[in-house]
Amino acid sequence: MTRTLLVDADDTLWENITVFNAVNAAYVDWLLPGSSVRELQSELDALQVEFIAKHGYGRETFAKSLLGGVERFAGRMPSNADSAVIDELVRPLLWDELDLIDGVPETLEELSARNRLIMVTKGDHDEQSHKVARSGLRHHFDAIEILPTKSVSEYERIGELYSLDPESSWMIGNSPRSDIHPALAAGFGAIHIPHADTWSHEREDLTSHPRLMSLGTFSELVRHF
Repeated sequence: MTRTLLVDADDTLWENITVFNAVNAAYVDWLLPGSSVRELQSELDALQVEFIAKHGYGRETFAKSLLGGVERFAGRMPSNADSAVIDELVRPLLWDELDLIDGVPETLEELSARNRLIMVTKGDHDEQSHKVARSGLRHHFDAIEILPTKSVSEYERIGELYSLDPESSWMIGNSPRSDIHPALAAGFGAIHIPHADTWSHEREDLTSHPRLMSLGTFSELVRHF
């Protein structure tokens, strides 16, 4: 049976968290001059998770979380002027510019010649579709799956939809929480390729598993697949 590689997108194929980190830093500089984003990072992350639980992923949710932070961090109700500033701060999240991670295009070119590739990403459907189009990588993939969240049941659904053989199917990504552990639980193999700035909500200690592989870079995949 054809081997299938399920490939994460954000922070595996292109930079994502670094853009959010830059927006967070600019936000803190504006809202609390003299404060460090490092001091507030855990609270900013918790605030975003809180809003994601209510509204789902996406630029609009992130903007809402920053607006909510005006009251939480600065102790005042947000104004229309605050909304205008935040709208400008989150402009990079329109993703009109996308930075591919080193070695990704060449590696996908080689992998797609001998494997079936399916991109598996999560988030707002329109935003993720826009990223895929901007990346120029669509032609390497047999299919694109954009999920509201990644879970064991979603991986099982993908397995059924594409008639995947778990023994010859692997999930590749940077997030233990979303890419690695649920894929292993669904019966797939998994390849962890860490990103230096993986979002705190996506971090978990990697489990010990006979079908878990860890690599240093995306380019190393060609040695194994």
